[in-house]
Parts: sequence; structure tokens; C-alpha cells
Amino acid sequence: MRSTSTISVILAMCVCLAACSEPDLRSTPDQRPTSIIHGISYPVWAEDGYSRVENAEHITQIAATGANWISFTITWYQPNTKASCPEPTIETAHLDGLDRVTELAADAGLHVAIKAMVDVSDGTYRGELEPADLDRWFTCYGQLMAEIADRAERSGAELIVVGTEFISLEQYDERWRSLIADLRERFSGSLTYSVNFTDVGSVDFWDDLDLIGVSAYWPLSEVPTTDVDALVEAWQPVAALLDTMSLRWDRPILLAELGYRSVEGATTAPWDWATGSQPADEEQEAAFAAAARVWQRRDTFGGVLIWAWDDLADTDEDQATDYTPRGKPAESIIRTWFSTT
Repeated sequence: MRSTSTISVILAMCVCLAACSEPDLRSTPDQRPTSIIHGISYPVWAEDGYSRVENAEHITQIAATGANWISFTITWYQPNTKASCPEPTIETAHLDGLDRVTELAADAGLHVAIKAMVDVSDGTYRGELEPADLDRWFTCYGQLMAEIADRAERSGAELIVVGTEFISLEQYDERWRSLIADLRERFSGSLTYSVNFTDVGSVDFWDDLDLIGVSAYWPLSEVPTTDVDALVEAWQPVAALLDTMSLRWDRPILLAELGYRSVEGATTAPWDWATGSQPADEEQEAAFAAAARVWQRRDTFGGVLIWAWDDLADTDEDQATDYTPRGKPAESIIRTWFSTT
């Protein structure tokens, strides 16, 4: 998630989409989900994160919201932006645990998505990667993704997010197409990619994927607000641009990350996970209410993965001001959203 102002985001999106030529639709994948995705992300940041006994309770809680999908996250790391091979660390969930939570999700009636991410250990944003050896980076990443695809196929997962917010690497179109083709050989489910909200026009390989995925952290207000009508209005140009993308590429829109912290200012900088300390459940609630109103009956809407049903008991983060809607007023908004579409 990279920050920027509302106006600059909208202008950049308009310019980029206006400049793009009509796509050459090389393929027409038919593995897209057959119904709207109403999902919640359940990320962990520990090797045993998906092996813990409490996962059963949390997955049951997610199913109780009316969700029909759950997203599990596998995060690899590299020490800096120049590194040429992302790899697992002690903060990367072990894939054996992934098999277990996929089974628990199926028992709870949930379809499973697996989301791949790379973070930089020095704190640099993943959208700024500049590997010293680009060939090696894509080889390493491709090997990691191949293991995910093999596991997903065996365990019954139905969607893989093949990458997340790799802004600086999205220009390498043929490399992504090659990676996606390999995943198709291994995995029979749906594939998408999560483009950052600041750069939605920078990806040209949507025709090899089944949905257009977006990390949907657009700023909706210049000042903190709980005015749902104003937030709905702020969504309109963004939603119109995503409608245009959907029609252009003949792919539904998946809000692959949609999240707001329960903190004052959440609507002004939804991507900002670190600053702000004043709890504001009402602002988080209003933000989700606006998103539901905008997207729940939109023709181009393929679904949403809410970020996130965190369990942060073993971290220093405060769930009272974090993204999780669990036990907050926003949870009731999500329940209503998921029950009405």
C-alpha cells in the first residue's frame, strides 16, 4: 500500500486508462468463480501461524459473518529492494499448516483463496523492488509460486492471487505471462493479481487471468469523517474507472484487499497501518457501509476480500485500532453486506 492524494490518484488513473490501447485478448480463461466472492482475509506472520489450535475458532467466526470465501496469506521476504531471491523466514507460514486451515475452511463451508506476498525486511514498500538479477528474481518467485499452486491443487483451494502490488515489476509483461502459464499447468482454479490502487492501469496481462484484483485503499476524504453519503460520493469516480477496466478486459473486479483501521483518519489514508492512535470504530463502520453501498449490486463486481480478520495476540499491535472488524460495529455492516448480495 503506497500513499498519495485523492486527486493525484484519480488523475493518474484517468491518464493511464485513456492512453491504453484496446487489449489483445490472448486467452479467455474460463476458471473464474461462478458466484460473487464474499471473503475475509485471515493472514498470519509466523511459521506455525496456520497450525495453531485457535484457527478452528477463527475460521468458524469468519463463516458466521456470512462469508463464502476465506483468504490465507503466504508472505516471503527479501532483505532489501535489490535482492534477487525472496524466500521464507520465521514469519512465513509453513505450507503444512496451510493444508490444515484449507481443510478447516472446507468443513466450515468456505471456498479458499491463497494470496502470495513479498515484503522487504528493511521496511521498503514491495512496489519499489529493483532486483539486481531480474532473471533470478522471477525464477525464485516462480518456484515459490509453483509450490503454492501444487499445494492449492491438492488441498482444494479455488483461487490464487499470483502477486501483490509489485508496481516496479509489472512492466515485465511476458515474465508474468510465463509465470501464469506455468501456474495454469499446475492449478485448475482461478487466478488473479492484486494491483495497487495507485497504479491500476499499469498491468497488461489481465487477459491471462480470471479476475482484475485491486488493493482498494483509495483515500475517500481529506479529513476524518463518518458521513456515509460523502464517502459513497467519493467512491464514484473510482468505481467508474474500475467499471471501465472490467469492460475493457472482460473481467470482473475483485477488491482483493479492502480494509480500514478502526482509527481516526481511516478514511483519509486507508493504506496507513502504522500511524494514528485514537480509536474510531464509527469511522471504520462508515467506510465499510459506503463500500457496501457502492459495490454490492454493481454489475462489474466479482467480489471482495476484507482485510483482515487478524489475530494479533502475539504481536505488539493493538486490535482496538487495527484493521480487524471482529467484534466491532463494522462486523455487523459486513454481515449485512454479505447477506444481501
